[in-house]
Order: sequence, then structure tokens, then C-alpha cells
Amino acid sequence: MLQFCGLVLIYVFRAVSGGLPKLFNFALLFIWGKVVGVKTYLTIWFYSEGASPMEVVEKLRSMGFEPLRGYHDHVYNWGRKVDLIEVLQLANKVHETLRGMKVFYKLETSE
Repeated sequence: MLQFCGLVLIYVFRAVSGGLPKLFNFALLFIWGKVVGVKTYLTIWFYSEGASPMEVVEKLRSMGFEPLRGYHDHVYNWGRKVDLIEVLQLANKVHETLRGMKVFYKLETSE
């Protein structure tokens, strides 16, 4: 769903007896334009006897995950709202892809 983008200025006036309205309060309301979508974050824990980090990253990139810096290691940007079954299907694909690579992983999906 695409939301509208813009900046709305809200002026609140207080009536003053015998004169022009006086500015009572001023507020800025930002309405940011963004595509509402879901992202699945993936965190990997490597094992020294397992696959190399580069090998793991390449396999995940081929699935559509992008590497990140920070708390999570990868993100899968759905670009839309998804059903739980779609998230579970992606989790199964990740599981099959990482099978035998001797890594631990955690998936986290949010809007």
C-alpha cells in the first residue's frame, strides 16, 4: 500500500477579545511517504569447523537476502505485506540452504 507523502502545518489560534486571533500553538505533522512492507531479518552465528562466511553470504544472496551491517546480518525485503505461510516457506528455504553448513541462524520478520 502506498501512503501519501507531504508536510502538514497545523496552526491553532485562540480568540482574543477585541482584536485579531493570537497564535496559541503551532505543530508540525510529518506524513512520510513509504511503501508498507515486510522485512525478514537473518542473524548468523558461524562455527570454525563450518562453511566460510563468504560461502554462506553467497548462498543467501542467491535467495534474495542482502547483507547488512549492524545487529542483523541480512535482510529479505518483501516490498509488500505477506501472509504467515509465505514467511514459513522462506524459513524452510533458508533451512534447506544452510543445511550442512554448520551455522546457527535466527529469523525475525516485522513490518
